[in-house]
Amino acid sequence: MMWPQYRKFRQLAKDYQTRSGENQGAISAKLGINLFTYRNYLYGSKKPGIKTLQAAARLFGVSITEFVDNPGTPPPGIERDLWQRISERDRVLGTAILEDLTSISDQEKEVYLDMWKQGFFKAIAKMRIEEANNKLST
Repeated sequence: MMWPQYRKFRQLAKDYQTRSGENQGAISAKLGINLFTYRNYLYGSKKPGIKTLQAAARLFGVSITEFVDNPGTPPPGIERDLWQRISERDRVLGTAILEDLTSISDQEKEVYLDMWKQGFFKAIAKMRIEEANNKLST
């Protein structure tokens, strides 16, 4: 599966390369990855981890949110308009979580993610209970 944001990553990398005059090898070294991995990111066959995205955002002079804005292609059976509305909510939430995670310690990240997962699973359970109750009442 292609990384949906690879085009944005590639464009920002190309812009940086033009401005800096550096080659792909120098850029990949600044990102702390090998050239082969960097090229995989440029063509979407591999998705960078958070540390690489943080380094890329700093190097390219952009916010890390540049790499999470694209909702991608809707899954089968979901209309594009609905997918975009849901994706916008997800992008806002995802951006906030990503920015929080980039500013806290590894220990805090584990606690943060555990708490977030618990809240997420509780919300899904509540939604399923409400759906079941609605079906029973109709």
